[in-house]
Amino acid sequence: MASGSWGFDRSQLNPLHASAWSKLKWGWLSEVTPRTSGLNYISATEDQNPRHPQVYKIGDGRHGFPRGEYLLIENRQKRGLDVTLPQGGLVIWKIDDSLGDDYDTEGFPGQPGWPRNGKHYRIAMLQADGAYDLERGNNRGDVGDVFHARGVSRIAPSSNFERGPFPNTDSYQN
Repeated sequence: MASGSWGFDRSQLNPLHASAWSKLKWGWLSEVTPRTSGLNYISATEDQNPRHPQVYKIGDGRHGFPRGEYLLIENRQKRGLDVTLPQGGLVIWKIDDSLGDDYDTEGFPGQPGWPRNGKHYRIAMLQADGAYDLERGNNRGDVGDVFHARGVSRIAPSSNFERGPFPNTDSYQN
């Protein structure tokens, strides 16, 4: 989420966990490929064994995603370092490593020509409410951003690449 070392209460007393992507890059956690059938379970970040923390990774050349593009799924709950989160739930990050060092290209629904213009963030949180408030600079995160907040518990491919619904699991590289 977008509050970092300040925390959502801005007191600097409750810095948040780093994103799953950051922790992977630093070697602080392991990626797990979920089973294709049955129930998959991932412990809350605070409950994981600090010697073997995990995050689900889907894609990267599999399940309809090209190489370098994937989803990271982590379970963030309102306790420990994350006590000031507006809502606990599953945080889903959409990553496109094919963009290299480009961390500044913006892209979201409503932007002229999107998604055909090919613009998107290299690292984006798929917000369950589909409002794209983080991309639009409207806030630093809210109760509708995590999955299972306000009843949002599913994400799937869109029925139409240009019209959504959004968020979805479509590849950027169509």
